[in-house]
Amino acid sequence: MKGWAGARAALACGVVVWAALGSSAAAGDPEAGKLAYQVHGPRGRAWIVAVNIGGSSVRRLVPTSRHGWSDFDWSPNGDKLAAERTAENGFADAIYVATDAGRTQLVARSMRRTHIRDVTWSPTSSRLAFVRQPTVSCAGSSVWVVGADGKHLRHVTRPTRAKTTVWVGGWSPSGSRLLYAVTSYDYECARSDNAIRSTLFTVGADGRRPQVVAKFGGQFWRAVWSPSGSQIAYLECDFADLFSCRPSIVNLDGKDRRKVGEAVNMFGGQDLAWTPDGGELVLPYKCAPQRCVPQLPDCDATTWSNGLRAIDVTANRTRPIVSRSGCGSADLLAISRSSRTLAFRWTTPDGVIAGRPMLAGLDGSNVRPLAPPPKVAAARVDPVPAVYLP
Repeated sequence: MKGWAGARAALACGVVVWAALGSSAAAGDPEAGKLAYQVHGPRGRAWIVAVNIGGSSVRRLVPTSRHGWSDFDWSPNGDKLAAERTAENGFADAIYVATDAGRTQLVARSMRRTHIRDVTWSPTSSRLAFVRQPTVSCAGSSVWVVGADGKHLRHVTRPTRAKTTVWVGGWSPSGSRLLYAVTSYDYECARSDNAIRSTLFTVGADGRRPQVVAKFGGQFWRAVWSPSGSQIAYLECDFADLFSCRPSIVNLDGKDRRKVGEAVNMFGGQDLAWTPDGGELVLPYKCAPQRCVPQLPDCDATTWSNGLRAIDVTANRTRPIVSRSGCGSADLLAISRSSRTLAFRWTTPDGVIAGRPMLAGLDGSNVRPLAPPPKVAAARVDPVPAVYLP
């Protein structure tokens, strides 16, 4: 949760890992962060445990759920975890907030015949934004805000019209405004290839002063507020061009829109994140030699590469962070607030997790796997955690 030209040859031909595993370069204290894993126990029951990144101090965070937890994420200060409880129909029906000390509180429920998605922490770790959507239709979706203590619940956008839905993009750095997108479809909602247009808005957390930031054809993918609060970056992806994606940056007033980096194949993942200093965008890629958006749809595992790249938004230069041979992708899990470390995982072309999640320096140094998930008696632990990096 709920999250990208100058180095074309280096990026496209990067079929090696750019930093050797076990490098001695510092990439942050591995014990400083923490992880949250979902645990599946007997009779379908599931709960969440936290553990320090080094594998020590396992503790339970949320109560047992009959149908599991669909998504969960650490607050920006790392003190709390927001978790979406899964209902019998497979959709999230409630939001719980747990402190790392073990106190858990129900903060919001779905209303009749609706579900919850896109739960997003405010920068102050004091509020949550989320979408309530009718279970059988995308029409009627709206953005809501609630305090982490369950107080001051209110909607901030009007329900969407027919064949239209809404997505939460994130909070401004001050926590005073929200970024959201409205996408319209030609007939079937939530099918990306049926999307007609998307519009990015900002709005006050009190629901006042909505403002259009950008409009573009097709599906909304990712949009993130810059750390300075002055710009927004978002992804545009083209289904007709073998899912080529390219980030754009725009000012809050909708002016000075510009594309950065080159379009790349992002079929394996559409992550987009600013580095905390606001100097770069981090996003995954999948590339054929000398060409990130291939003319042929089939990937050749012997010549293609995939990984994470960073785009300098001022100089418009791209550099690789991590790369490996093959046809998979990399999912970005977290970037530390110190801008020194990131967490990610490798995936196969169809999105299956490949190996343990990894840590790396933002410069590509000290690439290493996380410790294995904790062992819980008579239970199965999911392999991919929610990651907090200070």
